[in-house]
Amino acid sequence: MFFGKKSRIFDQFAAQSSLIVEAAQAFHFHSKPKELKKLCIQLDELEKQGDSLTHEIKDEAERTFILPLDKEDVAELANSLDDIIDNLEDAGSKLYMYNLSTDETIDKFSFFVLEAAKQIHSGIEMLKENKIGSGDYVACYKTLHDIESNGDKLHRKALESLMNAKARGFSGDEVLFIIKMKEILQLLEDTLDVGEDIAIILEKLRLKYR
Repeated sequence: MFFGKKSRIFDQFAAQSSLIVEAAQAFHFHSKPKELKKLCIQLDELEKQGDSLTHEIKDEAERTFILPLDKEDVAELANSLDDIIDNLEDAGSKLYMYNLSTDETIDKFSFFVLEAAKQIHSGIEMLKENKIGSGDYVACYKTLHDIESNGDKLHRKALESLMNAKARGFSGDEVLFIIKMKEILQLLEDTLDVGEDIAIILEKLRLKYR
């Protein structure tokens, strides 16, 4: 497939996906108790930048008479990319507000999110460079599906582990901890789900525009 005239849209998408990688790296490497306040500040700034880029992309789509992608495709991809940063900012804020220490499960989730972010950025770069017919592009969105599947398994295992506390009886503190942790885990699982949504979008674009 060969897109027509170069558009700022692709550069903006690449900038947006680069922010996703930065946010995922921050969450993975700095979601420790002593660093959570700093992490929240960093993620809040990245979330604001992401929102600004999303608005710029939509404005560009409205102003441009001939786009390399249909407007609905532009909006769908921009919104999905923005959702990932929003989820990470929300997860970081809740870790800080709830005063939760990250554990092995959150660390694994954050690793999956970081790997998904890297694949998303790679896919966007290939979209920008007219490489959507390449094997690497196909491998990119297939890898995103695999990451989401691994995230599903981790999520189920983590919930099972949390609920095993029932066997010894819930205390008030345990119930509150479980509610808080489930909320964090769901946000991270939702983030990987959005990554799979982006995989579906990337595949759709390949079939639609090649």
